[in-house]
Amino acid sequence: MDYLARVKKAIAENCKDTSLLYKIQYIYNLIGQDFCFDEIWCNTSDIELMKDIMDRRIDISNIDRFMIVCRGFSRIYTTILNTLFKDDKDFIEAISIDEEFHSYVKIKTKRANYFADLILGTDNDFFRIKHGLLPNSFVIDQINDLHLHYADLQNEIDQNFLEMNDYKVNYDDYLKLVSKSFWDHRTTDDMEYYSDFVKILMDYLINSSNFNNKSLIDVEEMYRYAVIKIFDDNFINKKLTIKNLRVYDPVKKIPSFITLIKDDDNNKHLYYLTYRDDDGKIATGTLKNNREVTKYIKKKEFDEERYNKFFGD
Repeated sequence: MDYLARVKKAIAENCKDTSLLYKIQYIYNLIGQDFCFDEIWCNTSDIELMKDIMDRRIDISNIDRFMIVCRGFSRIYTTILNTLFKDDKDFIEAISIDEEFHSYVKIKTKRANYFADLILGTDNDFFRIKHGLLPNSFVIDQINDLHLHYADLQNEIDQNFLEMNDYKVNYDDYLKLVSKSFWDHRTTDDMEYYSDFVKILMDYLINSSNFNNKSLIDVEEMYRYAVIKIFDDNFINKKLTIKNLRVYDPVKKIPSFITLIKDDDNNKHLYYLTYRDDDGKIATGTLKNNREVTKYIKKKEFDEERYNKFFGD
């Protein structure tokens, strides 16, 4: 795909009579919708493969893979901004800030400078933008216009994102409905009920969501975010343990992750598997016990430290 042409068309159709800042935010939002975090980079333990993915050259006029890492995002975003706005009197430049293990973007304009980072932390903007949530990581660096107040500019940024997000389902609103339904119909304090509910929640999320532009990392974050929203931290820490182990099959080149839902009060452990099937679609299943988990991850790659934490207390 000629991604630069897609962005130009989208700007022409959706950003008429808008400010430079709005257009810059719109492109950030569009990249967040169209691309996702590279699941192979996140799952593999092969350092050379990770380096190859990090350093992969990206031609924005011929995008053939929509999974990227931080450096890919930085290159795409800076190239588009510097190409489209080079003649705009209020635009100065966009720079990719490349650190050893992370990259992000600095945008300089006459009014203010900004930092933009789609892939910062677990609750990242890739996930938030796809779920109608206000981005966290498009932030003000410094104000260059002395007549501009920080609070006013922050409000402008927030209002711009709210205006351009036309998602049918806001994930927070959706989870409030799920949470209310759960707590309203709860009839027992049996912990087995809670652990079963988490599995039901996961099944429902994966069957009711469009995964065409999501990676397994997005799905992992969907689970984590949903459980936090529905069960408070105190409940999770004291009564249920939920952990993830990322796994990569280097032969089939298929990533997956196992979610452990641990209910010690009832001696119940549920291993929930999320993976890509032979057709490349996201699928789910369960593993009965530790033995099945050990068998599944045999000859696959995984992080040893995470593995120890996964099976530890």
